[in-house]
Amino acid sequence: MLGIFKRDTDGAIFLGVTDQNGENEHLANVKPVAAFAFSSAGCSHNGPRRCDCPLAKHLNTDGLLVGASVGQAVSSIRAEAAALGFLRSLPG
Repeated sequence: MLGIFKRDTDGAIFLGVTDQNGENEHLANVKPVAAFAFSSAGCSHNGPRRCDCPLAKHLNTDGLLVGASVGQAVSSIRAEAAALGFLRSLPG
């Protein structure tokens, strides 16, 4: 699973995979706003790194997205992950 979290204080967006976030693992003042289910644990960790590319101009030195909306983050991740075959199909 990949979680997308938004920080209340400044609206920065954090893309997180459980236990894979280094110093950002326990950020304060963040709330979940979206999640993606990937086909494997490796995809959930590696896929979002490639998804950062379209959002690179919004990536801050601390690894959070600033100046991007949640919708932009979700759209970018959805498009890249689907193109790479990383998203799990959900029953209809």
